[in-house]
Amino acid sequence: MKNIRNGMQRPAGPWAAGVLTGAFASIVGVALGTGLRRQGRARGASSIEQQLAALRAHTARQAQAARQLDHDLRAPVGAMAVALELMSTTDDPSLRQEAMQVLERQIARMNTLTHRVHEFSRDFNG
Repeated sequence: MKNIRNGMQRPAGPWAAGVLTGAFASIVGVALGTGLRRQGRARGASSIEQQLAALRAHTARQAQAARQLDHDLRAPVGAMAVALELMSTTDDPSLRQEAMQVLERQIARMNTLTHRVHEFSRDFNG
């Protein structure tokens, strides 16, 4: 851009660099996409579609496993909260003992679940 006062070239602002970068990225993306589509046609689009379907199925299985794990983790936490509440509000030794047993069972359950989380996370790390 020329400066009106002295006619000298002014450097482009950061927005101009962003616009140019975005435009360049779009052009490259279109070119690469076209090339990949051509390459896919040469290799067989059905192979790419099969790979995409397999990836979507794998992602759906992982999402279901994550939802199940979320549910499985919430249940013992709720039971432990109730047991702690009972322990802090009662003077009855048998109720306190029962609450303690609930805590022990739920802690064991949480340990099992943390091992499942560890195994689940390995799927993401390869």
